[in-house]
Amino acid sequence: MMMLPIKRPLVCVSTCLAVLACTNEDEVYALADSGAITAFDIRSRDSRRCLRVFANSLADYVARRKPDRDFNRVVAAILPGHSETISGATMARALLCSRDHVRDLLRDKYLAGKFTPGRGPNRSPQIRRSGIVQFLKSRLI
Repeated sequence: MMMLPIKRPLVCVSTCLAVLACTNEDEVYALADSGAITAFDIRSRDSRRCLRVFANSLADYVARRKPDRDFNRVVAAILPGHSETISGATMARALLCSRDHVRDLLRDKYLAGKFTPGRGPNRSPQIRRSGIVQFLKSRLI
């Protein structure tokens, strides 16, 4: 069997379905709820459950290893570097979601950041790293 390298620290439920050969999302949710895989629910106020799974924990599960649940190492993989603020576009890539979803999280006050209305260069919101870490901590399943 050929193993495909996963280049991002987080993967969506559909990736888990393909890797695990699950038949529905509920199986992936059950693995997350039981702690067998490390996952975050990044939903906004108006959306349904929106799971992102830490790719290393998915690989650990497939290899039948205990997942690394060290929060600081998981966050370091998701948000590399040490800058105080992270652009909304960078956060969208890190969380594997749309920029609109990041804006929804800001609107719903799950995140705090400097927001410049509109689209285009230099219009991406600047979000405090500490706020993103707190958001991830509160959304860890």
